[in-house]
Amino acid sequence: AGAGRGKAKVRLRGSKQGVRKAVAMLRALCAFQEAASEEERGFCRWFASGFCRFGAECGAEGCEDGPHDAGRAAEAQRTWTAEAEG
Repeated sequence: AGAGRGKAKVRLRGSKQGVRKAVAMLRALCAFQEAASEEERGFCRWFASGFCRFGAECGAEGCEDGPHDAGRAAEAQRTWTAEAEG
């Protein structure tokens, strides 16, 4: 228990543009729970951000955060990026 308690630390590496996009996506992901509609919550928001927090651990039953729907994820990414850049 000390400094930084309750806050995640993330290190991003890559091109300036790639890091900027990743930061915007992470900010949007953190705000997702509060702002998302019921329909948007119906799929894995981690997958939509580019990585599922369970990785290959989802197993045959699927992800407990919702389905990995590439179409819905792409739409969410466009929306989140536009809002973060707006």
